[in-house]
Amino acid sequence: TGTASFNSKDVLTANLVTVDSTELADAGTGDTAGLASNYSLVAGETVAANITAKALTATLAAPNKTYDGTTTASSTLTITSGLVGTETVSATGTASFNTKDVLTANLVTVDSTALADAGTGSTAGLASNYSLVAGETVAANITQLSSVTWSGTSGNWSDAANWAGGALPDLANVAAVVIPAGSNVNFDASAGDVDLSSLSSQGTLTMAGRQLTVTGSLQTSALRLNAGTLNGTGDLTSADFSQTGGNLAGTFANLNLGSPGNLNLSSSLTAMQSIVLKSNAAILASGPQVVLTAPSVVLGADSGVGSPATPLQLNTQALLATTKTGGIDLVNSPTGAVSLTGLSTGNAANLSYSQNGQALKIMGNITSGGGDILIDPPTDLSMNPDTTVSTEGGNIDLQASGNVVLAKVSAPAGSVSISTTGGKISSATPGANNVTADKLTLASTGSVELAYLANTVDTTSVDGPVTLSTTGSTSL
Repeated sequence: TGTASFNSKDVLTANLVTVDSTELADAGTGDTAGLASNYSLVAGETVAANITAKALTATLAAPNKTYDGTTTASSTLTITSGLVGTETVSATGTASFNTKDVLTANLVTVDSTALADAGTGSTAGLASNYSLVAGETVAANITQLSSVTWSGTSGNWSDAANWAGGALPDLANVAAVVIPAGSNVNFDASAGDVDLSSLSSQGTLTMAGRQLTVTGSLQTSALRLNAGTLNGTGDLTSADFSQTGGNLAGTFANLNLGSPGNLNLSSSLTAMQSIVLKSNAAILASGPQVVLTAPSVVLGADSGVGSPATPLQLNTQALLATTKTGGIDLVNSPTGAVSLTGLSTGNAANLSYSQNGQALKIMGNITSGGGDILIDPPTDLSMNPDTTVSTEGGNIDLQASGNVVLAKVSAPAGSVSISTTGGKISSATPGANNVTADKLTLASTGSVELAYLANTVDTTSVDGPVTLSTTGSTSL
């Protein structure tokens, strides 16, 4: 037997083992018996050999981080066992989250480790004498980024290079998005479904795929809805809106949309409080499937709202609609009684308002610059005492199946027809002038109780014929 030693204790330099001392012992029996004292063995024999690094174990600590679009994690490794004696070495490493996304990131794993020499004197340790395998894990999370700004000019939402710091606002990873003036942002299908708290844009946002949901304020200078779904529960405001496809969905609080040209709607709009649409041309719907649903609807256009072939469908209890030169064609199917706060057309444009199921109260003036006016509620029709339904050169047709209460109705150059199939016709203010017309037709299944029928305030007759049909009493 003997004792031997490496030429070095260190992994990098140990490569030779040398016998330091030898010792012989008796062995064998019978013919093979030998006495160790009869022999000698000199030390110094050598052989090549190496020392392998000793494995260490360590624990990982990793803090939560704010979303930055990457899986990179900060990590701290602490060696817990495996060091020889009082030796010390330091350990560092790279680590990553299991996903880059706020909702699913919950684990950090060490991807690589590095050991470094440490200590002095008796605690000095060479990193090369040890090994530390990666794979340590610890629980950690990624929190939502409060805001990110578009840093590109024109490009796709899904391209992280277009966002400050590469923090792509996908899924629910970012709360607020800011788009500077002059930017053209294409919300492409590759962006997936995105949830935001707010979006503020001084540029153009084009919806081209999937779904964008904004729970708070959504303001953009220009909005192009071409495909996909824009969803929200806050206010949506855009002074330059156009739609060729896609949907505005959800329960927006208020919708305030405008257009420098025609505002063409191909999908229904719904708001919890109000819808305000403004167009420098016309507000048009692609078909009867397009319905505006809100407690209050305000429509303003230069050259028309709806069309005779495709009236704009409504579901509202308060309505104001005005045009400068075009007509108004509306069909309202409300869930409760309706207040008309005003309808107005310009020039010789016609005005048609039809309603299903509920009583109608005219709270503001209804005027046409020279076209015909048709008001067609299914039950009661009433006017505030200070309101007027008037046209400069057209005809007026008021139709109801309940009671009709009139203030002032004026068509000095045309005919006025007032009819009800289920009630009486009466005056909102007894003694006031009710009707001015060239020709008048009154039809009621009940009584007719009007103070004056006049072509001017001071007369008591119309210029043309008066036709009266009633099954009840008449008081004129």
